[in-house]
Amino acid sequence: MRTKLKSRRFLVFISIIILCICFGGLGGIYSFWAYPDEFGYWSPAARLSGYDWSQVTSIGSYYSYGYSLILYIIFNIFKNAVTAYRAAIFINFALSIAAVWLIYFFICSVRNIASESKAEGAAAIISAACVMYPAWSLYSQSTMSESLILFLFVLVSFLMYRFLKKPGIINGLLLAACSMYAYLVHMRMIGTVIAIMVTLLVWAFSCGSRKIRMCILIFIAVVAFGFAVSFVIKSHIVSEVYTFSSKDTINWNDYNGQLPKILKLFTPQGLQYMFENISGKVLYISLASYGLGLWGIAAVTSLFIKSIKSLRKRGSKSRALFGIYMFLAVLLQIGVALVYLIDSPSPDNARLDLLLHGRYTDMLIPVLFIYGIYAMYYGKHPVIITGIISAADVLLMIPILIVISRNNTGMSELQGFTMAGVSYMLSYQDTDAKAFLIRAVIFGVILSWVVCLIVLIARRTGESMVLACLIVIQLALSVVTCNKFMYSIQPYVYTDVQLTDKVERLEEADPDRQIIHIFKGGIPYIEVVQFGLRDKVIDVIDAEVEDVFISAFPHDAIIITDADTPLDADLRDKYDTAIYYGHLKLYFNE
Repeated sequence: MRTKLKSRRFLVFISIIILCICFGGLGGIYSFWAYPDEFGYWSPAARLSGYDWSQVTSIGSYYSYGYSLILYIIFNIFKNAVTAYRAAIFINFALSIAAVWLIYFFICSVRNIASESKAEGAAAIISAACVMYPAWSLYSQSTMSESLILFLFVLVSFLMYRFLKKPGIINGLLLAACSMYAYLVHMRMIGTVIAIMVTLLVWAFSCGSRKIRMCILIFIAVVAFGFAVSFVIKSHIVSEVYTFSSKDTINWNDYNGQLPKILKLFTPQGLQYMFENISGKVLYISLASYGLGLWGIAAVTSLFIKSIKSLRKRGSKSRALFGIYMFLAVLLQIGVALVYLIDSPSPDNARLDLLLHGRYTDMLIPVLFIYGIYAMYYGKHPVIITGIISAADVLLMIPILIVISRNNTGMSELQGFTMAGVSYMLSYQDTDAKAFLIRAVIFGVILSWVVCLIVLIARRTGESMVLACLIVIQLALSVVTCNKFMYSIQPYVYTDVQLTDKVERLEEADPDRQIIHIFKGGIPYIEVVQFGLRDKVIDVIDAEVEDVFISAFPHDAIIITDADTPLDADLRDKYDTAIYYGHLKLYFNE
């Protein structure tokens, strides 16, 4: 039991480190830094609480409401916006701690690790390294849904294994509830739900147990009912929260918006875009996981083939079925990302991050990390295979370089936080997509060899603690990532919070003053203000689609614009006070 005790102590130590990271940075976080995603998840929570944010919400895209159910509780406990935001981040870190333990039990269960074996210590280290994934660290310090999705994918996979191992109504209901909730958090999790359904149907047709078939039938019934209810709730939320949104805006994250993309796959251009998209998504998985992602994909594929053969020979087995599920989940989640972003190689797309996208596949990285590191550790030729993966990274880069060359803008817009796993060499001044991509591949290949060396030393010495070097790498890159994309912009976000406080004081003096925001496109920084003024309605004028008549504005109105508004001179003529707050500008009469 000594090994087991040491493993648990190590997990407690990692949990404490995660808490220290949380509380160490929490005081420097004030509000949103990922627009409009974060605000989109708070909006349904606000509507459920009786507040009308529909005009500001309609600036952004439609976002699902699963995460909003958690935010609703936080929203009603903490009345101050900054405190509520920090509470949500604390919940994310709590889920990260839970994920460390969950992944540990997942590894021990799937690999059938004995409680007193040395392998248990390795499982504890690998579970910590998975959760320290830099993109996960970044997402945890926001109210985007990605942190929750990463946790839910691990949870659903663990529950799937439990259900296959011990089929029963309780395990089936838990799996159904969590998989449906994952879908409600974001529609793209449909790939995982389909993977579960297909696996269970294979099980139902290959087994002779009436009890198992009944459990599967109950699962399917619960999921079908959940889907039906979800569409009804979604329709209500769209009418209440996205009152002023156009159909095109709502369809971007909806099935209606994905159908044309699916049909496009059957055209010559769609097939070309698909090939180029595969290059981008697979390259991201490889670089973000230091090559272990491709090791993992190969391991999962091999396991799938063995599982099919096992089912044919000996009937249904839990491990074989789980191998089928894992392969399908990885394949379908990558497929969902490809469909969502099918037009990313188009000549008019200015964003490289849509082609080299990570947010839609990041939930796979921790699980592929697990399978990859074990495949490398027990593989026959790890050095040769690492060399092949490095060559594959270079080859996968070539189609992306071709896409950049033919692009009308050179893909000069590099939005790093949506490809956080490869953005370590990115700076805010970067506009050269080719140069950045080459740097990212070189850095990723170097890290692949560093990881290979660490695993080889651990394998040769038999010391699992050598693998702790992976945690050090993850922590170091997490610091770089979080500083670059989150902490560095929080001083500017703080100015938006200051503007909110100023408007709140003006409203306290005269509650009837109208608040007007003139939106000229771009990043909707007004969301921070609406988040702080939860009980106020902000009237939005979209200057991109309608004329702005300043003369018609009330004399006592409070006007909020972007900092670089071209209407500054006209607004100063009507309002005697103008205050610059960083992202935004405030106009009013004393």
